[in-house]
Amino acid sequence: MFNYNFNILNNLFFSIIQSSVDSETLAWLQEKADLANGDEPFSKFIIAFSIVSRKVPKVGVEVSDKDAAAINEVIPHFSISNWSLKKLCRVWLIMQIDASDQASYIRKIDELFRDADMNELATLYAALPVLAYSGHWEKQCAVGIRSNIGYVLDAIIMDNPYPAEYLNEDAWNQLILKAIFTDKDVSRIIGLEKRVNKALVIALRDYADERNAAGRTINPKLWEIVDLFEKKHINN
Repeated sequence: MFNYNFNILNNLFFSIIQSSVDSETLAWLQEKADLANGDEPFSKFIIAFSIVSRKVPKVGVEVSDKDAAAINEVIPHFSISNWSLKKLCRVWLIMQIDASDQASYIRKIDELFRDADMNELATLYAALPVLAYSGHWEKQCAVGIRSNIGYVLDAIIMDNPYPAEYLNEDAWNQLILKAIFTDKDVSRIIGLEKRVNKALVIALRDYADERNAAGRTINPKLWEIVDLFEKKHINN
């Protein structure tokens, strides 16, 4: 089901939340987590997932160096240091959905994606590395890349190890091109050096030629990616 040690990460996330919210909010989260499974309609969990925005303080997550290292050990290159506390609480709630029944689990996650607003969508895409049945979400990730919602693109493109691990080459290249088009921080794309490829470099050079012909500026990060490929090619 999970390609990482679920219990360790789940406990880490809960510990960070526990130290970041008051007892009333923590009790509310635990109560709503119970709605993820059981006899209650899943729609009640979806409502709770949304209401997190009103229950949890609007602050960033405070992650100690020790916890950051522990998270990275469970899922390599995974970081929550730039997450909000709301996002962490929502991801922890998602993690409480029972994954033992694959069909039921996928249906519930699909419902969350279907009903999500902009911020909730960003959370769901940021949560891709922790979802069960990892390979199943490749198409969903590719759908997100086509989004024009900045928060959603940020969640997929930056600090997210899922795309480099699971996207096929065409979808991966589209992600990089979208990052260049929208001036994302390329340095925060996980796996770029590993996944840079000839087709991507050709597409980037074609894009640069179009920009030059139109007298428009070119994101300097584009040439850094081209350089990555050339250095990789030389070394190989």
